[in-house]
Amino acid sequence: MGTNSDLSSATSGALKSDAAPVICPFATINIKLHVPMTLELKPSNFTKWSTAFQATCGKFGLLHHLATITTSNSDETWLQADFCVRGWMYSTVSDAVLNLAMTDDKQTASALWAAIGAVFQANKAPRAIFLNHEFHSMTQGDLSIDAYCVRMKEKADELRDVGQPVSEPNLVLNLLRGLNEVYSNVADNIAGTQPLTLASARHQLLLKELRLQNEEKVRATTALLAAASSLGGHQQQQLQGGRRPNTRKGGQQPFPNSSGGTSSNTSTNKRVPWGFNPWTGERVAPGERVTPPGQRRQGGSGAPGGPGAQAGRNPGILGPSPQANTAFAPL
Repeated sequence: MGTNSDLSSATSGALKSDAAPVICPFATINIKLHVPMTLELKPSNFTKWSTAFQATCGKFGLLHHLATITTSNSDETWLQADFCVRGWMYSTVSDAVLNLAMTDDKQTASALWAAIGAVFQANKAPRAIFLNHEFHSMTQGDLSIDAYCVRMKEKADELRDVGQPVSEPNLVLNLLRGLNEVYSNVADNIAGTQPLTLASARHQLLLKELRLQNEEKVRATTALLAAASSLGGHQQQQLQGGRRPNTRKGGQQPFPNSSGGTSSNTSTNKRVPWGFNPWTGERVAPGERVTPPGQRRQGGSGAPGGPGAQAGRNPGILGPSPQANTAFAPL
């Protein structure tokens, strides 16, 4: 009996010593589901990341691992939880920040948390001066209402990180100060409401922006329709008017050419009102009649009723008319 009892006690002791270690329940948590963002050095999102990380630790009862003053515990359960919190930081912090915050493998979660905070909160006073200037000199410019509100809120968060928090009424008033002139009326209405909240101001500004965009579309459509209507009326007038009539005096046609071609014009010469012969370039008296070169070669002088006047005529049934008798023989 004694032997059996000794054997059972020895077996149970061996089982206890060879038993599997207890696994920390926090080791199976996917931190990316609870802290979806990654802490970056620039642009800084420390406020957003730290808020989400503290909420996750508080949800699992691990906020004491982030405390500034903490006592190191050699208990296996505490060590496993501390390693889990450190692993969560490694997974949600960029390499640039970790290179500045990490020291060695013995750094606890609270020490790493304090080092990360020091990276973003160092030189608070000088940074507060420049951030405060950027915050109060910001204007909307070409930004949309949403982009402008987000940028203004980011600057306010950066001021809070360096120990200069901005109250929500001051945030809204600074937002209204930097708006474009087209929002002046709605800015006055927002400034007169109480309490001043960023959400309410943003909603009213978005409504004004929507109205301005709709008015711009209406103006563009109206201008396009007016241009199309004006162009269509001009084309219709051209179609109805047709070609312009021949405005030349007497409907005169070109003179006969050098080959002796006939012309439908009854006159064989032309009155030159500009004072020179257009065919030879010689200066003539204003109003004097000149004869085209073709008629000169065929009929001589080209005076009305003379031989030159009949040179350009078509022959009749009996043939060309005989040459008139002259007192002098031709040269």
